[in-house]
Amino acid sequence: MYSSICRYTLLPALFVSSLGLATCVAAGQTNSTNNAQSIQTPAEKRYGVPPNPTIGAQPSLDLSKPLTLDRAIQIALQRQNAIAIAAAQRDSSRAQVVAARSSYFPQITPSFQYQTNLTPIESSAFGTGGPTSRSFSSETRTEAIVAKQLIWDGGIREATVQQARNTLFADEYNLGNTRQDVVLSVTQSYYALLRDRALVKVQQTNVQLAQTTLESIQEQVRVGNAAPADTLQAQSNLANARVALLQAQAVVYDDEAQLKNAMGVITSQPLVLADQSLPQPDPTPDPHSVDYYTQLAYQNRLDIKQQQAAIDAQTDLLRIARLQAGINVNASVSEGYQFDPVSGEERVFSVSLSYPLFDAGLSRSKVRENEALLTQLERQLDQIEQNIRLNIEQDYRNREVARQQVVAADAAVQAGQTNYDAALAKQQNGLINVLDVINAQLQLVTAQQQQVNALYSYYIANARLLRDIGMNDPQWHPNVPHAVQKQFSASATPSEATDTQQAASLLRDPLLDARRP
Repeated sequence: MYSSICRYTLLPALFVSSLGLATCVAAGQTNSTNNAQSIQTPAEKRYGVPPNPTIGAQPSLDLSKPLTLDRAIQIALQRQNAIAIAAAQRDSSRAQVVAARSSYFPQITPSFQYQTNLTPIESSAFGTGGPTSRSFSSETRTEAIVAKQLIWDGGIREATVQQARNTLFADEYNLGNTRQDVVLSVTQSYYALLRDRALVKVQQTNVQLAQTTLESIQEQVRVGNAAPADTLQAQSNLANARVALLQAQAVVYDDEAQLKNAMGVITSQPLVLADQSLPQPDPTPDPHSVDYYTQLAYQNRLDIKQQQAAIDAQTDLLRIARLQAGINVNASVSEGYQFDPVSGEERVFSVSLSYPLFDAGLSRSKVRENEALLTQLERQLDQIEQNIRLNIEQDYRNREVARQQVVAADAAVQAGQTNYDAALAKQQNGLINVLDVINAQLQLVTAQQQQVNALYSYYIANARLLRDIGMNDPQWHPNVPHAVQKQFSASATPSEATDTQQAASLLRDPLLDARRP
């Protein structure tokens, strides 16, 4: 879509037309660039921080276009600082692995040194009558190249490299775990915004019903079938309905801010959500148990794998501490060639053996410190698994309860609508008073609110359960050797494939099916 500045008059000359078209395209690109810059944070503008690498197509940052849940997630994956921080930590650990591996290779160091000295000296000459002083000048230049190779250090080098690798694996899993947290945050915020917008529509309907009730009472007063005081209750009901509508609209404004924050964008531009409808969930209960989803989570959760990698890294640190507390053997060789002042080959082979006979308990305390840290990490892993089990059980029960609430709420809305229509008809015929109509109206509005809350509670709990088992970001895979994440696809055995496909159908999200591989 081009800006209005692209309108130009048709001139006979082809050159003028081509120039106008080029200006139009340039304006469209400028608008797109300005839109991307308008949602940058102050730090991005100050330091020029690049966006996160994306998987697949680049998401559009134009928030004036209808925003789908999938595009909101893609924008968040590109712009969330939490992901960028985790990626920077991963890159730092990757550099540390390179530094640790460098000890396996010879360190080649060319060197050049030049030194000039001016030194006063005292001298005596025959016939001068005494000593005299003069300055002596000298210069030294050394040119050489030396290659030094560590042969053996008692296993510390190997443990250091393995510790760096395990730390890198932990940070890689942390990056994926952070991505999954971002996906859940955006999904919950998106559904919360949809839910509260639907509740605004319910309150708008409530205002209309209250207006209809007031008009009906006023008509009855006009024809003499009701007292003028009967309108007071209806007017109060209408005023309360308008207040409730304003409160619901204020919640929507907060939801928009929460969604923008979850996406990592800063803008005052209102969000335009895509016209997407959520189908009614299948009323059939989930055939799988909490234990099934718990085992699935233990296989897939990246925070579990991150903690396991951290335990392996700490085990390597404990190994290093124990080696340093024992007999230390070090062997190295250096080979070099000196060019100046005397040319020739140099070779040094050295072997050293040492033992910390007395260091005031330093070496042993390092061992005990690393043992305690290892125990701490192992306990934290157990705590993580317990919390995962708790979250799965809660979200599983909440989803199943919401599944049944949707069915009950649908029936309540139908009954409430029938009851309100009948009460309004009776009131118009003078058979019941205004309080009965208002009560029927409130029952209908309450049923409509419960219907909206039940539907979105189901999908939010479903999204949380998908996060609980570590399967809400299928586009990303950890760059770790032998790391396999069980996805919604055929696996090793037919029974596992059947169970996984069943779980896929039970946990499917109609707004995110495009993200499934």
